[in-house]
Order: sequence, then structure tokens, then C-alpha cells
Amino acid sequence: MKTFSLIIMLLFIITGMAFHTGCKKSDLNPDYPLAGVKWILESIQYSNQNIVPIEQMFYVLFNEDLTFEMQVDCNSCSGTYVLAAGNFISFSDQMVCTDAFCGDDSKDDEFHAAIDTASAYEVNENRLRIYFNNEQSHLNFIAESSTI
Repeated sequence: MKTFSLIIMLLFIITGMAFHTGCKKSDLNPDYPLAGVKWILESIQYSNQNIVPIEQMFYVLFNEDLTFEMQVDCNSCSGTYVLAAGNFISFSDQMVCTDAFCGDDSKDDEFHAAIDTASAYEVNENRLRIYFNNEQSHLNFIAESSTI
């Protein structure tokens, strides 16, 4: 009977993990609040309220060792980032990226310009904003599991 109860409990745990559908702020490590989530870029919003939707594949994956991986349309990037008090974020100027031409419609240059001047971030449930341009503009991300 004890074995049967243990098996049932394990099935509930596995089933719960399989149907987990989002990233809540409470799920994030408070020391590394962005880590372990694949953040998919949805749009770039500029200070003039112009919103540029992103149709290509752009994402950032932050790691707890303060490294990151990015998919920037048809290119890949990696590097380091810094988090500090007050939701400060900065990406290293030592970022390494492939440099393929992704097409005239690619938003890769706009994305790089935003990341190069990133200064703050905000996490709200399954959404991430990274502010740039003196916090007048921002990148809008959603946690990958929330896009399904």
C-alpha cells in the first residue's frame, strides 16, 4: 500500500509539472529573477508610442551565472549581463554574435541598439520589459511557455 501511495503521489507531481503553463514572479529565483526562462520578444515600444511588432524569432535566455544567450532573428549572441538594485540591467559590450544578413525587414539592428542602451527591467507575472533610451522606450517579452 505504501508503494502504491508513493506511485500515485509521483504521478501527481509529474502531471503537475507537465501541465505547468506559465512563469509567475514567485517562480523566479529572487537573486536571479530573469534566469531559467526563455523570454520571447513580442514588440519594441518607442517613446513616441510607436510599437513595432516582432514577427521574427528573437529571444533571450538568462542564466544564473550572469551569462545570456540570444536569438536575434537569424543570428545568435551570447555574453554577460549585470543586475543591480533598483531593477538595473546592463549587457556586456563584449557580446559575441554571428553576423549573417537576415533581410531588409529584420529588426536586428533596432534590437541591438535597444540592448546596447538597456538600463532597467520589470517582471510582471509572465511578462518582461527591458527599458532603454533613458527608460523612455522598452522591449516587451513574454515567457515562452505563455505563448502556447
